[in-house]
Amino acid sequence: MFCNSNPDKGRLDNIRKSTKIEKNIMMKANVFKTVIRTSTIRNLLFFIILSTLICCWCMTHVTENVTAAKNLNHFRKSRSLSDYLQEIRLLLEPKIAPCKDNMPLLVMVTSAPSHTEQRYAIRNTWATRVPTLFILGLSGEELQHLNDRHEDDLIVYEFKDHYQNLTIKVALMLKWASEECSSVNYILKTDDDMLLNPWQLETIVHDTPDADLIGYKMVNAELDRRESSKWHMPSWLYPEEFVPEYLSGNGYMINGKHLKPMFLAAYEVPLINIEDIYITYLVARRKLGLKLTHEPRLSVYRPWLPLVSSYWELASVHGFTPPELLAWWSELLDMSKNVK
Repeated sequence: MFCNSNPDKGRLDNIRKSTKIEKNIMMKANVFKTVIRTSTIRNLLFFIILSTLICCWCMTHVTENVTAAKNLNHFRKSRSLSDYLQEIRLLLEPKIAPCKDNMPLLVMVTSAPSHTEQRYAIRNTWATRVPTLFILGLSGEELQHLNDRHEDDLIVYEFKDHYQNLTIKVALMLKWASEECSSVNYILKTDDDMLLNPWQLETIVHDTPDADLIGYKMVNAELDRRESSKWHMPSWLYPEEFVPEYLSGNGYMINGKHLKPMFLAAYEVPLINIEDIYITYLVARRKLGLKLTHEPRLSVYRPWLPLVSSYWELASVHGFTPPELLAWWSELLDMSKNVK
């Protein structure tokens, strides 16, 4: 299993009960755990049908009123990474970087300042098995109000943290990692709503030691031109209608030897708002000619049936609330004891 500087940290039986946040998450997690263990196939099918109907209703009534959190006007002023980074300073970083020579994997999670519960859940689940850091942005004045600022796993830069700045955030991730953790075999960029399976990740690292980038490859993807979409890509940012290939931003791995070259290359590639297309296609594939290796276990989909065996076969699964993450992690731990 991956080396972790504090393997005992965050074990579920030692979780602190002192804060309201922790108690709330644990209570909900126990509910989810009960559902997972007692559901019958009939209940599962009913759940799928009901969820589908609800999703269809929500899409019909809500989609037209949803807009991106922020506009893209800042990219009209400048698309040069250097223009943005020269205004951004580092506010907080781990006192001791967790990286060691030839360390197999470091997970770097893009998180938001308000996502305290998500970070708590991750620290007490898969981050107990693989070294993990969180990267986020806020102002210097806001830092003192960050509930978990005492944790030694935060990388905080001074910038506005919203989805349209995600490309800049991941560029900062490359910068920090290339300076502090360049000797790591791979870094895994992922989000704070992901369930990671360290056992499957270990297999991927072992089986593909020399890959450039690894992830779930999207091929000939059509861009979303709807202004109401979170993933809106205006033609003035990217005039082509399709992206030949890129790796899904839910979770992709970058070989440590490419961290610095990719960060430096990003200075020469005009920014766009969709981070995974920018980092893995425009910078890595088109600018540097690096190979994108498809790995289906770094999944962009959740299994149709919520069965532990289905989740066990995946290295990452998207879209978990903190209570769900705690509950499913408990199931994966039990599963790991029965799998050799």
